[in-house]
Amino acid sequence: MNLYPLSYKEFLLATKQIDALKDYYFVCGMPEAVQHFVSHHSYDEVRNIQKRILLDYEHDFPRPKISKVWNSIPIQISNNTYEGKRGKGFDVAVKWLADCGLIYIVNRVRQVKPPLKIHEDFNTFQLYLLDIGLLGCIAKLDEHTLSKQYICQQFMATEHVSIYCADDTDFLIEKEDGIIPISAQKAL
Repeated sequence: MNLYPLSYKEFLLATKQIDALKDYYFVCGMPEAVQHFVSHHSYDEVRNIQKRILLDYEHDFPRPKISKVWNSIPIQISNNTYEGKRGKGFDVAVKWLADCGLIYIVNRVRQVKPPLKIHEDFNTFQLYLLDIGLLGCIAKLDEHTLSKQYICQQFMATEHVSIYCADDTDFLIEKEDGIIPISAQKAL
């Protein structure tokens, strides 16, 4: 069974709010952070909880390369680069983080033609953190970057579909009726 941070819909139910996208971008879905936010509505305390969660994660990293990959994710997402080339021992770090459920790997496709799976480039990919609140805690990022993280996180937690990236669009998903390109826009 895979556990994910709360989706936006689950966050709205937990906080009893109708529209709380800015709060979701800040707090997101780590249960302890959401619970504290619901009880106390304290952004400072939520950020402290997120910092502690991040420190706990980093203390569990068995190798320095894992920390290096982990710390490169905000830069990679914001630059919209596919610097996630495997090799030089980093593939083990990426696999470790993905197997632990701390990151999502979105593979690039060489051609945007169905079926996307056969055009997948396993050597070039984009990495995303499991939680937009933790991403915001690590680095102050622009709305486009946060929106990309949000889209990835929602698809992973609720849609359970394979998502891909390409040079000219942030995400691609394939449904029975074709390929759907998704570009992140400023949402706040």
